[in-house]
Amino acid sequence: MPSTTSLIMSKGDRKQKAVLLISLDIEGAFDNMVASTKTQLIDKKCPGNLYQMACSYLTERKITVNYARETVTKSTNKGCVQGSICGPTFWNIIIDSLLQRLTDAKVHCQAFADDVVLAFSSESSSTIENAANEAMKIVTKWGSENKLNFAPQKTQAMVLTKKLKFQNPTIQMAGSQINLVEEIKVLGLIIDTRLNFRSHVAAVCKSLSKSTSD
Repeated sequence: MPSTTSLIMSKGDRKQKAVLLISLDIEGAFDNMVASTKTQLIDKKCPGNLYQMACSYLTERKITVNYARETVTKSTNKGCVQGSICGPTFWNIIIDSLLQRLTDAKVHCQAFADDVVLAFSSESSSTIENAANEAMKIVTKWGSENKLNFAPQKTQAMVLTKKLKFQNPTIQMAGSQINLVEEIKVLGLIIDTRLNFRSHVAAVCKSLSKSTSD
């Protein structure tokens, strides 16, 4: 599957077509993934012995904190440590079902861990708007089924077009309108509406300057 950046560059002449990117925000993805992990393992017909092993890994867990010569231990029944060995695998199992639904609906989607980006392209603003809003329904329904919440206020959308006249689409998620922005960061790469990547270069230079001056 091509990268999001490759998709943007290959979607034909942007004087004729516009591209809409939507960067989804999942609230506490790794903190709320236990129930959905079990559901997806069942749906994927996971062998019984592996399913029981996964359930054992996700139950009867405790968190211990040592501070000021004191130790506090609490039980936890939700979430999975993002840096754990099994955490990324469990998350891949969960997010795969969302990506499959979007792909079946002919939506271009890319994901790395809990960073999910959708892309839509058309000459018509209304076509993009309709396709994006249908995709948001798929996303919201999937989140409800898997007990994962998407944050409309943190989800961002960006339009890339060279058209002088183009009506920005109105995208909604669960009744809330998604903000249109001038820049979106995708896996550390800052993509701007003009695709000149000046903001990304500036950010990299600032980071390098800071690291060399420390």
